[in-house]
Amino acid sequence: MSRYISGLKGRMLLTVGFAIGPLLCATAYALLRIADHFAFAVIYILLLALFALSAIWLGVKLFVTRPLGELATTAERLCTGAPVSTEHFQTDAVEINTVATALNKMASALARISRAHKLLSETKRAVVNTTDELALLPEMCRLVVTQVGYRGSYIVYAGDDDKRLLRPMAHEGVVGGLTALKQILTDVSWAIGRGPVATTIRTGKPYVAQHLMTDPNFVPWREDAKRNGVASAVVFPIFVEHRVIGALAIYAVEPDAFETTELGLLAEAVHDLSFGIALLRAHAEQGRANATIERMANYDRLTNLPNHTLFEQHLHRALSEARSFDRVLASFIVDIHKLRDINDAFGFHHGDGVLKEVGKRISGLNTPGAFVARMRGDEFALVCRVADENDAERLALQILDALDVPFTIDGTQIDVNSTLGISLYPNHGTDGTQLMRHADVALHEAKKSSKRYAFYRREQDANSAQRLALVGDLRRALSANELELYYQPKIDILAGEVCGVEALVRWNHPRLGFLPPDKFIGLAETSGLIRPLTTWVIRTALRQSSIWQANGVDLPVAVNLSPYNLRDTHLVETIQACLRDADVDAATLELEITEGAVMEDPEGALDILNQLRQMGITLFIDDFGTGYSSLGYLKRLPVNAVKIDKSFVIDMADNHDSEVIVRTTISLGHELGLRVVAEGVENRTALDHLAALGCDVAQGYFIAKPLRADDLYAWLLSGHW
Repeated sequence: MSRYISGLKGRMLLTVGFAIGPLLCATAYALLRIADHFAFAVIYILLLALFALSAIWLGVKLFVTRPLGELATTAERLCTGAPVSTEHFQTDAVEINTVATALNKMASALARISRAHKLLSETKRAVVNTTDELALLPEMCRLVVTQVGYRGSYIVYAGDDDKRLLRPMAHEGVVGGLTALKQILTDVSWAIGRGPVATTIRTGKPYVAQHLMTDPNFVPWREDAKRNGVASAVVFPIFVEHRVIGALAIYAVEPDAFETTELGLLAEAVHDLSFGIALLRAHAEQGRANATIERMANYDRLTNLPNHTLFEQHLHRALSEARSFDRVLASFIVDIHKLRDINDAFGFHHGDGVLKEVGKRISGLNTPGAFVARMRGDEFALVCRVADENDAERLALQILDALDVPFTIDGTQIDVNSTLGISLYPNHGTDGTQLMRHADVALHEAKKSSKRYAFYRREQDANSAQRLALVGDLRRALSANELELYYQPKIDILAGEVCGVEALVRWNHPRLGFLPPDKFIGLAETSGLIRPLTTWVIRTALRQSSIWQANGVDLPVAVNLSPYNLRDTHLVETIQACLRDADVDAATLELEITEGAVMEDPEGALDILNQLRQMGITLFIDDFGTGYSSLGYLKRLPVNAVKIDKSFVIDMADNHDSEVIVRTTISLGHELGLRVVAEGVENRTALDHLAALGCDVAQGYFIAKPLRADDLYAWLLSGHW
C-alpha cells in the first residue's frame, strides 16, 4: 500500500509539471519581449517558476498525499487486525472520501468478525474447562459481553412440560428487553409467544433483528432497548440431542451489527455451547447412574441401610483403627424370628414394613460410632466400640428391648422376637471374616439353647476344623466321582404299581465311613458346593434312567432341590443340558422342593419353577405341612403334587392331630388338582389308612428302602409290586 501511494505521488507531481511547464514558457517569452533588460527578465522568470512549483508541491502535500498516507497507514493497521478510527478520513476530496468510507466499513466488519472469532475461541475454552452446566451458562454470557465486546447477552431455557414456559438462566451486561423479559417470560408459552426468543425456540432457527426499533416482533421490549442503547440483536437456538432446550440472545449497540460471516462464527460458538451442555448433562447422568449403581451395590433397597458389602468394608477399617489404638470392638448379628409367618399372615407389605422398622430402631439407638447394616433376609448386623464384655452385653439388651416393643404396621400391631449373637475383638477374632463367623456361631448357639443372646465361646466352634476339612473332602469326592445315588421306589396306591423313584445321594467317606445326606448337604450349601453337587445328582440320575429305559423300565426319577438351587440363575440351563446329555424326555425328571426354599425368595423361585413346569418337568412340594406359608402360596405355585412329611404319616395311627393334618392335606391337594404323596409309610396299616383317605402315592420302608441302581432293577424285575 505504501509503495502504491509513493508511486502515486510521483505521477501526480510529474503530471503537474507537464501542465505548468508550457504556461511558464509562455510567460517567460512574453516577459522577454517586453523587458528592456534580458538578465532581469531571466531572474524574474526563475523566481516565478520557483514560486509556482512551491505552491504546487504544498497543495499536493496538503490535499492529496497526506490523506493518501493516512489511508495507507489505516490499511496497514487493518491488515494487522488493529482497531481504526473513522475520524482519520475527514476530507473534502470526493474520491478519497469514498475510499475512506469503504475502508471504514471494512474496518467495522473486520472488527466484528474478529470479536466473533474471539468468542468462538473463548467458548471452546469455557466448554473444556467448565464442569457444571449452571456455571457454563453465565460464563458464556460473560464472554459475550466482557471478553468480546457486545452490549449484552442472556440465555433462557424452555420448560419440559407441554407449555414449555421460558425461564431466564443467565445474563450479562445491559440487555435490551431483559426487564420486560423477566416480567412476561414466565407467563407466556413458547407456543404462542412471537418475540425473537420464543420464535427461535419454536422454529429452531436463528432470529436476526438488525433494527430493533422497527422489528414488529420486538414491540414489547422496544422502549427498554432504547433506554439501554441497543439497536440490533441475534438469537440462536440451543440444541441438545436434536431438541431445542433454550436460546442465547446477543445485543449490539449499532444497527446492522451482524454481518453474514460474523453470524456464521456466532452460530458455531453457540453450537459449541450446545455441545458443552450436552456433554455436561451426559457426564451428570453418568455420575447419577454410577451413584445409583454404587448405592445398589452397597445399600439395601428396602431399608436403605448399608448391605453386607459395605458392612465388611467398614468392619475392616474399624478393625484397623482398633489395632492402632488398642480398642475393643463388638460385632452383633440380629436375627428376626418368624418373618415368614408375618408374610403369610399379613402379606409381604407388612413383612417389609417390619424390616424397615427394625432397621430404624437399631439405627436409632444412642450408640456413638455404631454402624448398622442389613445383611440378608431377616438378619441385621451392628459393629461399634465397647469398653468390655459387660458394655457389649448392655448394648445387646438395649437392642432386644427396642425390638420387643410391638410393631404397628398400617394400624396392625405385630410382635417380633429376635436373637443376638455377639463376638468381640480381639478376644474372639482378629479379622472381619473371623469376627462375623464367630458372631454367627454365637447366634446359632443362642437359638439352639432358646436364649435371647449369646457370646461366642470357643467350645461352640470346636468342630469347625473338622467341618472345614470335610468341605475339602466333599470337593474332592465330587471331582473323583466318589458319591453314589440310591433310589427309593414310590407306588401308585390305587393301581398298586411302581410309579417312580426318588434319587438320594450317599457318601461313603474313606475315613469317616458312610455319611447320610444331613451330614454334608448343609456343608455343600454354605460352602458353595451345592450347585456342582445338584448338577452331579441330576446328571447321574438321568443317565441311570436312560439305561433303565433301554432295558424296558420307564420310570420318572425325582431329585431334591436345595433353597440355594432356586437362587441359581443357571439352574434351568443346567437341567436342559443334563436332559440333552442323557437323551431323555423332560417328563423323566421330577423335582422336589421344600416350601421353605420357595419362601426365601418367592418371586425369584416362582419364575424358575414356571420355566421348569413349561419344560414338562413334574414339580413336588416336599415336607408339606412343616413350613410357614403352605396354604397361602400353594395355589400360586406351578406344582403338580405335594408330599406329606413323614413325621405326620408315622404318627398318624397314634396321634389324632397328625391324622387330621394328613386327611386335610389330601383333601386340600385334591381340591387344587394336585396329586398327594405320603412319605414314611412304615407298615401295612399306614398304607391301608392312606388308601382309605384317598392318598395317591406312597413311599417308605414298607414298600422298599433306598436301593442301589442294580438292586433296584432286580427288585423291579421281581415283581414285588
